[in-house]
Amino acid sequence: MGRVLIGIAEDHAAIRKMMINEVKEKLDCDIIAESGNGFDFLNELKLSNQIPDIVSIDLSMPKMNGYDTIKEIKNLYPSTKILVFTFVAELDAIVNLFNIGIHGFVGKADEKLNFSSALIEILEHGFLKNKYYRSKQLASLDWNKYSFIGNNAFTYKEIEFIQYNIQNLTTEEIAKIWFCSEKNVEYHRKKIYTKLDITTRQELVTYAKKIGYEF
Repeated sequence: MGRVLIGIAEDHAAIRKMMINEVKEKLDCDIIAESGNGFDFLNELKLSNQIPDIVSIDLSMPKMNGYDTIKEIKNLYPSTKILVFTFVAELDAIVNLFNIGIHGFVGKADEKLNFSSALIEILEHGFLKNKYYRSKQLASLDWNKYSFIGNNAFTYKEIEFIQYNIQNLTTEEIAKIWFCSEKNVEYHRKKIYTKLDITTRQELVTYAKKIGYEF
């Protein structure tokens, strides 16, 4: 892993300082933006003229909250990984965060928190696989969140199709689940194969497992 460009948005100055000190001890990195609110944080990122490899975002911030900040980051820096570090713990809020494209969630109240390790896991593996990742409680987010991997933006229907292929379902079986024709299933297959530049089902399964689809 080369020198990492990091941004940190956290409204508590003492916590933000702790986070910065910790990542500087553990990672070869540059903090290219750090602020106590989303609005100033985005301005700092723009002024840096650099694309962050990863950012840590708090949800409860003045001027611009974490949700709106994340949406702007997804728009401005689509390749940037996003870790949410917050006291917010409602399950529907966490589902929403994964659905808009974050790569990891850590609760500030988590006694086992290791902030730098969370960043490193996301940088190395794409997602932070802690208790929030693919948990039974958050099962509804498991397939939605993969819409935001790399440059391959999938529709929810396409994500379902990938899931069914890993489960080795046939075209006929998928059509029955979707209450549609086999021709419609083939339409989705062709779209996905074109996006990934692949030609076989095995290539699709290999790709899916490579980015973390596990059954």
